[in-house]
This record gives sequence, C-alpha cells and structure tokens, in this order.
Amino acid sequence: IIGGHEAKPHSRPYMVSLQFGGVHACGAALLEQRWVLTAAHCMARRTWTSGRVVVGLHSLQDRGAALETFPIRAACPHPGYDPETMENDLLLLQ
Repeated sequence: IIGGHEAKPHSRPYMVSLQFGGVHACGAALLEQRWVLTAAHCMARRTWTSGRVVVGLHSLQDRGAALETFPIRAACPHPGYDPETMENDLLLLQ
C-alpha cells in the first residue's frame, strides 16, 4: 500500500491469515464465527485440507499468545469462478 500507515494493533479483528505449511498465502475476512471469505485464486494449486486460518495476528511476524488457529473444514468457491479471467474470484472457507 503506497502512502498507507500501520493500523492500531488488533483494530481489525475480522482480518485473518490463510496459511499453508505455516506460511501466509492470502488475507481473508471473518464473516461469522466459522466462515471466512477470501479470493478463490488463493487455493490455486493447493489442497484446502492442508490449509489453516489464523486469527488474532497484528502482523505476519506476530506470534503472540492471542493467536487462534483453525483447520479448514470445507471450501466453497463461487460456482461461476473462472481462473482464466478471475471472474467471480470468491471463496468461502469453513
């Protein structure tokens, strides 16, 4: 982000990290207690069962005690998602 500034720590509790093998792949937004919205292209060449959602990070270097990690139980891409055009690039994760 050009010209941005760091947000106040934990002022965006709905932001989560989608990780594979312990490495951040994409950001996501917590919609409800068990549902996260991200981009469908984030799962390209990945198996959703190997992913996890990390809640409570302020930065990707943050490894504080407030972190919660959840396995991905289901992945529901938009039925009209087109990886060629990136149309309907939406993915719900449970």
